[in-house]
Amino acid sequence: MSELQNPDGTPDVRVFDKNTDPIQWAVQGVLAYGGRPGYPRLDVPASVVDSWLTRVRQQGVRSVIVMLSDEYEMNVYYRHLDQPLIEYYSGAGLSVRCVSHMDRDVPVSDAILLARVRYAFEALPQPVLIQCSAGLERSRDAALALSRIRG
Repeated sequence: MSELQNPDGTPDVRVFDKNTDPIQWAVQGVLAYGGRPGYPRLDVPASVVDSWLTRVRQQGVRSVIVMLSDEYEMNVYYRHLDQPLIEYYSGAGLSVRCVSHMDRDVPVSDAILLARVRYAFEALPQPVLIQCSAGLERSRDAALALSRIRG
């Protein structure tokens, strides 16, 4: 399968720009947010994850809060890695915590999600990157809310 195909063999017509900054800072040097490696691709090769990790580490990120669903986003999109995505991050030297935005297949309230993110953030070495799939909703909203709470 080509790097530009979806798992079903159809062309992946969405564009992934390898030069795009993978993160945005909510609090410079402390708290960032962004999307998963290779977004929006459905079939992400290890080389794309490695490139993403390099760019994230170059920006000083030491930890990642991952808000991806276990079953689909981490296992299916990253099946080409030799280990689960979380372990791949850890093997690259990042501290990692998973924060679920779901509870028994039902989205949790914003307040519960923020409490989970805050707890993870306080346990991790900074700077911390909060990551969801696209980096546009869950991670951005959590990072901005957390930055307001921190003052």
